[in-house]
Amino acid sequence: MITPISSGVIAETSESSLDLYVLGVYEGHTHKYGKVTVFVAPQNRPIALLLTAYESVEWQIELEPGAEIATVYLNGYHEQMVSGLPAHIPIRSSSSNQGTGYLYGHDNSSCFKLIAKAEHLYGLRARQHLCQYRGTAFVVDGNGIRPLPID
Repeated sequence: MITPISSGVIAETSESSLDLYVLGVYEGHTHKYGKVTVFVAPQNRPIALLLTAYESVEWQIELEPGAEIATVYLNGYHEQMVSGLPAHIPIRSSSSNQGTGYLYGHDNSSCFKLIAKAEHLYGLRARQHLCQYRGTAFVVDGNGIRPLPID
């Protein structure tokens, strides 16, 4: 896979060298069709994101300057949507509505099952993960994944 990097140089990136960040929620800011914003900070190499939910969620990605995402996996029981990504970033989507099976995690037990299935399915090792029932906004950076406080 060829991945453009911010300086305009092209970097060769094999998927097996990517760090996988797994973020799972049951629902977004509302029960159905909730929105979840994910702020992605620069890392020392490109990352892959797996975004999962049971309910339909619109995942809004906010890339900080220098942040590199090589690929995004969307997976959930209901259809997932993503916005805010540059056009060159591949998005792989699956859901039970599409007849392709689904993954999601919203607590510790389901999160560990999600990670095991995702590592097998995508051939990547999860570097960081966070699963919780409801999500509104998260940060993905060198320290992992953490929710942002909501006032």
